[in-house]
Amino acid sequence: MKKTIIKLMFVVLTILMLVEIPICVRGAETEEKMEAILFIQENGEKIIYIKGLDLTEFKYAFSNEDNSDTITYLSSSKDSNGEYVAFISDNNNYENMFIMVNEHVETIKLGECKKITEKEIEDVESLTKRINVKTDEAESSVEMDNGTVVTTTIGKIVVKDEGKYQYQLFEVVDTNNSTEKLNDTAVELYNELEVLRKSEKMYDKLLAEITIRDDYNTLLKNAKWENAKNDNEIMQPENSQKGEKFIVILQEVDESGKTKRYDVQFMTCDRKDAADVEYTEKQEIKQIEKRTELPVTGENLALYIILGVIIIAIIVLAIKMKKEKAKEDDEKK
Repeated sequence: MKKTIIKLMFVVLTILMLVEIPICVRGAETEEKMEAILFIQENGEKIIYIKGLDLTEFKYAFSNEDNSDTITYLSSSKDSNGEYVAFISDNNNYENMFIMVNEHVETIKLGECKKITEKEIEDVESLTKRINVKTDEAESSVEMDNGTVVTTTIGKIVVKDEGKYQYQLFEVVDTNNSTEKLNDTAVELYNELEVLRKSEKMYDKLLAEITIRDDYNTLLKNAKWENAKNDNEIMQPENSQKGEKFIVILQEVDESGKTKRYDVQFMTCDRKDAADVEYTEKQEIKQIEKRTELPVTGENLALYIILGVIIIAIIVLAIKMKKEKAKEDDEKK
């Protein structure tokens, strides 16, 4: 019996060992590739932010060769936010960057890295602040066949700065299923602007800014401009409902139609459909009365029956007592 148990345990352990081997291999195959972003300053110096190494000291070196055995490594430094970075202070365009962490070396192809300049960052961070706008409401009234006047209130954007403006709306939050397919670039731009606002690590912030830069330029390139109406008003679409959101690409143009400046704004739609005051009040009273009605259930029906029986018993008892009292009065006479 003992020999059988030992053999069984040996078989189980062997199977577990065989299962563990491919798990380890898959882990190695799916290991994330090291990524970096080059932040190019106005003076030409490049600061390199490496994903996941913002709080880890590392060594680095640059070379146009694939062999890292004969190169000299430098130690990482901290930027103004206290994150570990690498620097390229000369004008050389190196092909490879070697990163050493705990004696383990990884290679980054600098030509494949995402890049952003100091000027591009300033442009991204000025979005929504270049053209001065305010949100407002607009009303329209329609008289129904029964004489009831229905007023609809919707939202609008008004450009406060003087000038001639054009725009295009891109829906990014569709609560009413009114759009067959949302513009993926506009949705990504909307989401990345929120990511940028919440980002704490410089790598994440730069990555969001690069995405915003590229998406914004794509939307501008393919924009189909409409002229702002009346006093530079931009109305929400007629079929839009409360809670739906749009990115508004704006441009100011001169008299010849040449662009003077661009910006991005957000429109959160509102919609209030209401009849005249008297009609609305009646509707509210009716709803309140309806909510106070008791539902008819089996329990309530049983209570009503019991209550009816008790009332009948009380009446019968009262009649009986009255008859007995009358009989007693007759006998006394």
